[in-house]
Amino acid sequence: MTYNYKKLFIPARNLRNVQTVSEKKIWSLLKNKQINNFRFLRQKILGEFIVDFYCHELKLIIEIDGGIHNKQKERDKEREEYLKNKFDLRILRYSNEFILENNIDFLKQKVQEDINVFI
Repeated sequence: MTYNYKKLFIPARNLRNVQTVSEKKIWSLLKNKQINNFRFLRQKILGEFIVDFYCHELKLIIEIDGGIHNKQKERDKEREEYLKNKFDLRILRYSNEFILENNIDFLKQKVQEDINVFI
């Protein structure tokens, strides 16, 4: 696990510095414990992968799927199975389009409702 962490540390840091518009929008809702006082981390290294947002307390990952995910559905499925099986995590997915098409108040309500399912 240490090897993977060292290998992924710089890419994870770089991803935090160059967030997409969708990631910035969701991060504005998750940072500073704004949702039920849960702490989320962004671009968290878990095993062999970097996940968009992670809450240890809920054992929950939030992924923002851009257009590339339409072309790599099988890889995403394998990644998701790995994270579920190795770390016993649950995953919420939102598309870039969904995030960009909705205002911040609606997104906050939607994310809150989706997270409440796991509480």
